[in-house]
Amino acid sequence: MIISPKKKKCIIEVGEYNGQRHQTIWRMGEFSVDALPQTESDGSITLDPSTLLGRWDEWETSIPTDLRSWNVDKEPIESEDFKENYKILHYKIVDGFEVNGVRGL
Repeated sequence: MIISPKKKKCIIEVGEYNGQRHQTIWRMGEFSVDALPQTESDGSITLDPSTLLGRWDEWETSIPTDLRSWNVDKEPIESEDFKENYKILHYKIVDGFEVNGVRGL
């Protein structure tokens, strides 16, 4: 099954670097899952990073600019240490999601 958010800017990437948690909000994205994740009390769902098919248009992030900044072509410039040690813990979709299809059928 392919899961995507119902609204834009509703995918939250939760990651960790040097013991600090960071959140990045993405405009859109898709995840492939074998079963629907359990819906949490606030209506959100949590997804494993391995289920990510793709995410587009980073909207905002709590990652400091000295670790993640942008060049003139809007390409990310990340420190080597950050690239090697930043770990995505999970993704969260808030404000509803859609099941777009069943893969393999």
